[in-house]
Amino acid sequence: MSGRLACSDAVVGRPGVDVGTYGGASFTVTEVGAPRWPAPPGDDDQPTSPCPEPAGGWPVSDPAKGSEADMQVAWRAARAQPDFAGLWVTYLEPMGNNVAEDPGELLLNVAFTGELERHEAELHTRWGGRLCVTRQQRTMAELRRIQHELMGRVGYDLGLRVVSTGLSDDENVVNLEVLVLDDHARQAIEERYGAGAVEATATLTPVGDATG
Repeated sequence: MSGRLACSDAVVGRPGVDVGTYGGASFTVTEVGAPRWPAPPGDDDQPTSPCPEPAGGWPVSDPAKGSEADMQVAWRAARAQPDFAGLWVTYLEPMGNNVAEDPGELLLNVAFTGELERHEAELHTRWGGRLCVTRQQRTMAELRRIQHELMGRVGYDLGLRVVSTGLSDDENVVNLEVLVLDDHARQAIEERYGAGAVEATATLTPVGDATG
């Protein structure tokens, strides 16, 4: 990728966007951008639940099984299933200042690729709090495989210089950040793993595509 490029703080080591040129081994800054600090996280940043709220509110099936320890038992049971596809918590009201003592009302979301009724029944034997069991397309094991391949031989063959990777439980995707990303590599990733499996972004982008 040639021409003028914009880079984020991942390259220059400070918040903001600078402009320069990339020669394949190093980025040369030609225009220093003003510092740009990220906005603090807010309530809109937390993952939401895919389940609609039932009429009358979310039921608590067994208050005696609503402790953090019970939730941990449910987490382990869910993750042990071959078709496990993700797990996350949605807070229905703001957390208190002391999260351990006042976590707020929460909803446990657990995703699988099939047999939702069976999974929900099994989870209710371990977790008596609010629960959403939903379907997602890819198992967590599949996402981990994709992640490892992109960090290894597949990423190398595609010419990717990987900056970071991650897994999103609620979005059921692999988050991939690379130094540069052209249309050929983006298409190759989609053809190999399917549409929506990988959310790929680039640290360096053509100036015309950069947002300030």
